[in-house]
Amino acid sequence: MLWGKHVIVVFADELDGPLIHDIQYQEVENNKITYHRSYFFRKEFIFAAAKELGFKPQLNKHPVSWEEN
Repeated sequence: MLWGKHVIVVFADELDGPLIHDIQYQEVENNKITYHRSYFFRKEFIFAAAKELGFKPQLNKHPVSWEEN
C-alpha cells in the first residue's frame, strides 16, 4: 500500500540492499488489467515513495541517472 493505493514496487537487488527501481499501478476489472501506469521516469514520485516506504531509490538505472554530479 502506498498513499492508500495498492501498487507494485519493483526492486533492484544492489550491493547496498534493495533499491526502488519502479512503482506501478494497475486497475483490474473482471480479472483483466484495464489500466496500467509505471512511474519509472518520475524522479520526484520515486523519491517521495522511497521515503514513505523506508527504502532508497535506485539512482542509476539505464537509461537515466539521478546521481548528483
